[in-house]
Amino acid sequence: MCTMRIIVIGAGISGCSCAHKLSHAGHRVTVVEKGRGVGGRMATRRMDGARIDHGAQFYTARDIRLQALNNQWCKEERVVEWYDQVPGRTDIPTDMRYRGKTGMTGPAKSLTQGCSLALNFFVEKIERTTRWKVLEREGEGRALEADHLVITMPSVQMLELFDRSSVNLGNEPMNRLEAIRYTQCLAILGILDRPSRLIHPGAVTHPAKNIDWLSDNQVKGI
Repeated sequence: MCTMRIIVIGAGISGCSCAHKLSHAGHRVTVVEKGRGVGGRMATRRMDGARIDHGAQFYTARDIRLQALNNQWCKEERVVEWYDQVPGRTDIPTDMRYRGKTGMTGPAKSLTQGCSLALNFFVEKIERTTRWKVLEREGEGRALEADHLVITMPSVQMLELFDRSSVNLGNEPMNRLEAIRYTQCLAILGILDRPSRLIHPGAVTHPAKNIDWLSDNQVKGI
């Protein structure tokens, strides 16, 4: 097998998963990320001594491929079991939920162990000659080269990058990217000034059909 140099732009869970597969296939992989760490929406922030997962708070492992990875993350003590059912909520699936032991970034960090990381790297432009070149905006002015390039950033950011780089994938791919729409959400991070009244497993879910309010013992969800 020919070993290739590959750049993966975007260190969300999809980019990290891709980098993991390529690295285990024997290729030399560099993961480029504009943030300070890997994980994307598998995000953890520390504030006033507290640890807050403000993207995904847990995941389930139904697919056999994810189950294999999950077994490894458990061995590495990056994730732990959380809960598999909600008291009084038979409408919610009973699959085991897993959470990060020290934060939800744990799985992403595990996936990129065999890769090089280029963090705090905002990609200004990509160029293609005999190889791919990835150029940094400001910062250290880094320039990376590879045989192949994988882009996993959100479609809006991808289109902006293509525009800056004068890249066009053709009508059908570009139209499909432009047709993707996102729904806005608001994440609020806070620290309680007194103990919570929520019982185990300790969070609130959406109401069941025809239920307007949840009592304290109808907690956490899917």
